[in-house]
Amino acid sequence: MSNNKDFKVKNGIQPTVYHEAVGTVTSGAEGYYLSGASYANKSFDPASQGSNPFDIILNNDGTKMYVLTYDQKRVYQYSLSTAYDISTASYDSKSFLFTGQDALPWSIKFNNDGTKMYMLGNTNDDVFQYSLSTAFDVSTASYDSVAFSIGQTINPRYLTFNGDGTKFYLTETVSQYIYEYSMSTAFDISTASHGGVSFDVSTQVAAAEAMALNADGTKMFVVDLTTDSVYQYSLSTAYDVSTSSYDSVSFSLASEDTVPRSIFFADSGTKMYIAGQNTDVLYQYTTEFSTSTLDLSTGSVFEITPTSDVQVTLSNPAASGTVSQATLLLSAVTTAYTITYSSTLEWPSGTAPTSPALGETDVLTFSTTDGGTSYQAVQAIDGAS
Repeated sequence: MSNNKDFKVKNGIQPTVYHEAVGTVTSGAEGYYLSGASYANKSFDPASQGSNPFDIILNNDGTKMYVLTYDQKRVYQYSLSTAYDISTASYDSKSFLFTGQDALPWSIKFNNDGTKMYMLGNTNDDVFQYSLSTAFDVSTASYDSVAFSIGQTINPRYLTFNGDGTKFYLTETVSQYIYEYSMSTAFDISTASHGGVSFDVSTQVAAAEAMALNADGTKMFVVDLTTDSVYQYSLSTAYDVSTSSYDSVSFSLASEDTVPRSIFFADSGTKMYIAGQNTDVLYQYTTEFSTSTLDLSTGSVFEITPTSDVQVTLSNPAASGTVSQATLLLSAVTTAYTITYSSTLEWPSGTAPTSPALGETDVLTFSTTDGGTSYQAVQAIDGAS
């Protein structure tokens, strides 16, 4: 039928809802979603190898895990039978001892292809560089006799790199600064220098223990040893920590461990890992943000069943200046959820709804920021599974 006037029932009652063509919904996910983070109920206890885990990292495809333990001064290597799932880890009987360079190894990282390894030492306040003859196999590591002396702090705590290895970053727990360093040759510590770039996180953080950046360097995450929380910042210039600003977003780790020593993101940022010193356990979290894209060229009715917060965006709209309507049918099984529209869309009036109750129906009207095409949607939330 072309419109609802073509269909009538007894006593002239007209239907309030009718369906035209069902359109295509493309589901996806975005990582580094700290505001919606949750414990994945996955963990691993490395006690058979060592105690006081201070750092955890994974290789590129999530099939290997590496744990630095404070008491043994070693990095231990594990295999994950399910990629990125640390609860499936098993020890490879491979490790590397760092005491030849520093008595207090605190943090480790690899270069992108796993042929170089780096260790931050808290005794000498140096970053040390190693070569691996077999990529990502720590038992094949050897010291390059290359180190970088840190002159900015005597309490360096954590080490991380930017994506292409031209920068690295350190946290410290006295004045709560993040320090940025540049390397003229990628991943070559001997070419490192500090250009005076840093950022003070003390307004939020009392003890900056660890940090991580997202893949494009526009987000920074800092672990506070005092509040047992992770804090999120935005960088207006990618990988430049001096351009950071707090997002007013944080996540508590205290339910799992009250002495978090590290932070590591993997699987495109959809998973976060923490090494907990209080429990001597490694913990895995979900930091995934669900997305759904409605293709307006394929129909006018779209059905989605979110299991958590979801961002709904529209693609292939009608030509600018014309009106395009769509009906969005959302079904949640047990809990309410939030619909967040893309930042490229704005509300012309009123306030966008958040966390609607099950069974509630809202009529939403929104338009593009350039004032061109206008979209209209009916949000029908059904509590049935």
